[in-house]
Amino acid sequence: MSKKIEIEIDKIIKFLDSLAKKDYKKRLNVNFAKEFEIIGEYLKSLTKKLQKREEKKERFTKKLKQISRQRSELISAISHEFKNPISIINGYTQTLLEDKNMDDKLRDKFLEKIFNASSKISKMIDRLAIAIKFENNDLEPKKSQFDLCLVIKDVVNLMKDKYKNREIIVDCDTFIVYADKTMIEMVLINLIDNALKYSETDIKVEIKDKEVRVIDWGIGIKKDEIENITKKFYRARRNSWDNSMGLGLYLVSYILKLHNSKLKIESEYKKGSVFSFKL
Repeated sequence: MSKKIEIEIDKIIKFLDSLAKKDYKKRLNVNFAKEFEIIGEYLKSLTKKLQKREEKKERFTKKLKQISRQRSELISAISHEFKNPISIINGYTQTLLEDKNMDDKLRDKFLEKIFNASSKISKMIDRLAIAIKFENNDLEPKKSQFDLCLVIKDVVNLMKDKYKNREIIVDCDTFIVYADKTMIEMVLINLIDNALKYSETDIKVEIKDKEVRVIDWGIGIKKDEIENITKKFYRARRNSWDNSMGLGLYLVSYILKLHNSKLKIESEYKKGSVFSFKL
């Protein structure tokens, strides 16, 4: 009798040891007496709970790593964007300080360059504030009336600084909308940047039938990926289309939703894509 009890207790000890090592696949079989069967059932229940908790912990850890990676990439991208306007301000300011007898027209031209660079930094800070509010689930649009065609042209000029050897065709006329201007700028920046990143020829931005359309003739997106690319942190694996930092199109969709709009995606693999929305 005591020998059988020892065997059952030894089984339980070994099972508990496997639990301590997070080996949840181990199975416990005790059938000597009812009391041992009750202990066995309790430990099986405990194992399931511990396994679920561990799986939840792994998912949470994975999500934290994704957020950490995304934030690191965001900081890196911001720091890279800031370098160009800051170097412009530094360069022209230094020249103005060194040349006290500079021609008035040239001085005014340099001051205009400094003003434009500082305005660019201000807009970048506004976009950064939106990104932070978005991460904190505290994003509310501040709407005003503005010409969407002018905003498109401003964003295209910004993109030309980044993609100096690329052609961006703009086809639009005055189109007044009521929306959050900075948020819509972010939408356009993301869509135009993606179009340039995943194509090698010209791209086109147009307003047609009250719809903004960003058209490229690049690598395109496979049908089974289209539904997923607007999901947070989603990265398509098979066709090299990786949704920027895993956040770009998710943020675009979120902003458009705040404006009672929706991102429309039409794409043919290896032929190109059209991203569009209405305001």
